[in-house]
Order: sequence, then structure tokens, then C-alpha cells
Amino acid sequence: MDNYQRCEIGIRIVIAKDMFPDTEGNTHYSIEAEIDMLVSEYFEKLAALKKYMRVK
Repeated sequence: MDNYQRCEIGIRIVIAKDMFPDTEGNTHYSIEAEIDMLVSEYFEKLAALKKYMRVK
């Protein structure tokens, strides 16, 4: 994707960052599948990321 920088966090899952901030100066990130996969597989991979997250 031309508009994103990518950082690999797992097999076929990436964090994509907007290249440019929006009109209010905010930068957005999203967790995306790198290739097509079943939704159930995507949810399993997201669940595996929970151990790296914390609640504020």
C-alpha cells in the first residue's frame, strides 16, 4: 500500500501507519491482514496480541 508504512507484528498481520497526518494533525494506525485470510484466522491472530496490550 503506497500510503502506509508497515511494521510486521506476526505472520500475515501488520500495523499500518498513515504516511501523513489528517487535517487535525492526528496520525492513525490500523491492524490489518497482509493477505486475504479467513475472518476466524484473523480473530485468532488478534487474540494472540492481547498478551502485549495493557489497559489504561
